[in-house]
Amino acid sequence: MLGQGATAVGVVAAAAIRPEDTVLVEAAAGGVGSLLVQLTKRAGATVIAAARGEKKLAVAKRLGADVVIDYSTPDWYERVRDAVGSVEVVLETTGGAVSQAAFDLLTPGTGRMVIYGTTSGQPPRFDPLAVYHRGVSVIGFASVALTPEHLAQLLDQGVRPGRCR
Repeated sequence: MLGQGATAVGVVAAAAIRPEDTVLVEAAAGGVGSLLVQLTKRAGATVIAAARGEKKLAVAKRLGADVVIDYSTPDWYERVRDAVGSVEVVLETTGGAVSQAAFDLLTPGTGRMVIYGTTSGQPPRFDPLAVYHRGVSVIGFASVALTPEHLAQLLDQGVRPGRCR
């Protein structure tokens, strides 16, 4: 809980999530992802949870996700687009082709992507010039790069009673 909680709190803060946002959470049933679903929902946002398989989708739904999508299916991003159009925020941890599709879902002019991992073993794939041309933000978050003081602050926020279900 300490490491994953601090990461989840830090990612949510980096994304500056607002109640009117629609947020795509990748790996939504994993350690950090399950916390992100709860924190993002608590912030008032609409949560699109992406995970692999029915069991993980059911976990994300129980945690408060508004829409669950299996991102191992080839048309997963089209299903997201059909459900919500675009998303203001992507919480990116998968990398590879998933990151490209997620990037393409960002709302031009206001979209924000926070990259905090690469569980596929492949770096995120999108054209850096597209960031500029679409007017979106891409932010990196790495808890290992934080100062001890900032990490302690995130740890306190992450373990405070009542933050997650």
